[in-house]
Amino acid sequence: MEEIDLTDIINYLISKSYFILLSTLSIALIIIVISLNLKEIYRSEALLNISASNFSDSFQPPSQITGLASFAGIDLENGNSSKNKSPDYVVAKIQSRTFFKHIASFSGILEGIVAEKSYDKSTSKIIYDKKKYDSVSKTWKMKSLKEGKPSYIKAHELFLANLAVGVDKRTRFISIVYDHSSPFFANKIIELIVREVNSIQMQEDLDESEKALTYLTDLQSTNNIVSIEKSLTSLIGGEIQKQMLASINNEYLIEYIDEPFVPESRIFPRRTILVISTTVISFFLIVFILTFFKFVLGKELQGLRFLS
Repeated sequence: MEEIDLTDIINYLISKSYFILLSTLSIALIIIVISLNLKEIYRSEALLNISASNFSDSFQPPSQITGLASFAGIDLENGNSSKNKSPDYVVAKIQSRTFFKHIASFSGILEGIVAEKSYDKSTSKIIYDKKKYDSVSKTWKMKSLKEGKPSYIKAHELFLANLAVGVDKRTRFISIVYDHSSPFFANKIIELIVREVNSIQMQEDLDESEKALTYLTDLQSTNNIVSIEKSLTSLIGGEIQKQMLASINNEYLIEYIDEPFVPESRIFPRRTILVISTTVISFFLIVFILTFFKFVLGKELQGLRFLS
């Protein structure tokens, strides 16, 4: 192979500058058109912590009572079931199909996840895919599915694709992120998730506490041992206190460190970065191809003479 002179390469590229410029601008215009038609995505996020009200108390009931309660299917040793719940438990609960089935029952949630097509900034409303959902008649149109309505299992997959929830290894704080074409929907779904996690856990603990209270009250009515009577009275008082605190505490299991927000700017597409980076890459790629064909393969691309 003959030695390639840098001066020859520069002179050749200068002679093809019209082609290089035209090709680069053409690609840039194509990218601009494509970027303008890409669906815009907005991101809302929140930072959470396990609620301070859910630390275990130090009181332990006598072994006679706990043994009988355990036999009856009631756990008095661990108190209400929200106590000692870890951030990992919260993450698993949020990602579960059971929890999604619950929040998908709320108005507009399933439609916003499955049938969303784009977002109309002028009306602040979601534009739905008419092949999937008719927003006027509020009916599903997915002919490929039974009754036209998507199953919560398939919708759950789409939900997880736009959701990111995890635990910081150092602080143990819970971060939750949701992406959507509507900034209001992204904010709404995070608020709904946090509210319902607390609501469901609170109801589960209230039900458990009610079972424990009924059991302890029945046990107290048949007990004749003074030492156990005091423990029973204390336990009953504790269960009543749990129910009172659960009923007045909205942030029952998890609480906000940083609340979710309605995002003002999109995270995708970054049109300026996309156009500039693609244009620069295209320019150097065209220069490389021209140089390779001319000085390595020893021939020119067809049509270059006409465009030069």
